Amino acid sequence: MPLAGHGLRPTPLRRRAGRPQLKRDPLGSLVTSMNEQTSQGRRWIGEILRRHWDPIGAETRPGEFAAHVAEVGRLIGTHVSPRELAEYLVRVETERLGYEDTKPKMLVPVAKKLLRLNVTSGGGEPAA
Repeated sequence: MPLAGHGLRPTPLRRRAGRPQLKRDPLGSLVTSMNEQTSQGRRWIGEILRRHWDPIGAETRPGEFAAHVAEVGRLIGTHVSPRELAEYLVRVETERLGYEDTKPKMLVPVAKKLLRLNVTSGGGEPAA
C-alpha cells in the first residue's frame, strides 16, 4: 500500500518522551577525571605539608590548612621554582602566623618534595 499522497504516516516504533531527554556529556568523564586528579593532588600536597611543614596544626585549623594546600597547588601549576614556593611558605609563617626565625632556605627541601608531585600533568601519581 503506497503511503505517499494519502496523508498516511507510519506509526512510530516507540512514543516520544513528553519531557526532554538527558544526554550524556561527551566530556563529562574527562571533567570528572580532572576533578578527581585535582582532589588527589591536593591530598598529596596536604600529606607532604602535614609531614614536613605544619606550623598551624592542620587538625586544629582544617579550613585554613586547606586554603594553604589549595594555594600551593595553584603555585605548583604555575611552575614556580623551589625557592619561590619556599618563599610562599615563609610568608605564611611570618606574615600570617607571626614567626620570626624562618628563612626560605630552610623550606626549600619541602618545596622540592612538593614540586616533584605530578599534580599538573594528569599523570595521576607522584613523579619519581
